[in-house]
Amino acid sequence: MYSPEAIEGIRTMFRKGIVLGALALVAGAQAGTLSANYTSVNPKSVQFVLNGAQKNLTANEWSGHRTGGTDNRVSSKFIAFCVEITEYIDTSKVNTHASVTDLLNSTTNAGGVNFDATRTKNLETLFGSYLGSVNSADTTAAFQLAAWEIAFDTDLSLTNKNGKMYGVDRNTSQSGIQLDAVSTISQTWLSSIKSGAATKRTGLLLLSGKGVQDLVTPVPEPMTMLVLGAGAAFAARRRKKA
Repeated sequence: MYSPEAIEGIRTMFRKGIVLGALALVAGAQAGTLSANYTSVNPKSVQFVLNGAQKNLTANEWSGHRTGGTDNRVSSKFIAFCVEITEYIDTSKVNTHASVTDLLNSTTNAGGVNFDATRTKNLETLFGSYLGSVNSADTTAAFQLAAWEIAFDTDLSLTNKNGKMYGVDRNTSQSGIQLDAVSTISQTWLSSIKSGAATKRTGLLLLSGKGVQDLVTPVPEPMTMLVLGAGAAFAARRRKKA
């Protein structure tokens, strides 16, 4: 619920025709910093191969609780997923991301993953179309596998044979790579993105920095941004009157 003051601020802005100005106020800052505490949600062990090396990692949905920083586009509570595998989140302390940027054309701090137009579109579609399906350890792991595939590879397939990333063979009696249940969910989502069947997208921010795992988090919905902008404008108005 919004306070009566915030609601009246929005109404005043509509009456004066400066709603677009409020949106510009919120969206205008294109880079900043973020400090937050993180809690792991539905962690699950996963395996994948990157550049020929098998890695055993834990897939998490990160629940972030903002403690500071300069980028106002990140909410006080937010969710995020990893797009980097060489650094970590320390759940015992505040983690600071020195850079918060729009995902498009941004690059991870370690590993040098550049989110060009294709990677950005694919990851925005993954979040927009399937984040709502993440409700268990299996779906969390599937979502994280899909995010890594999009970040580190280009063909949206977990069954690569070119030394990049693939599902672990769970049935040695059969030839070839056999996807497990989690990877099957992930591959279904990736295939829908590749075919164009999945179309819903959401804007994303990259949270990056040295010594901390790089993450992606959804940009707040436009109405949330409007309310944030209205609140800032209303507060400035009150200060001016005072």
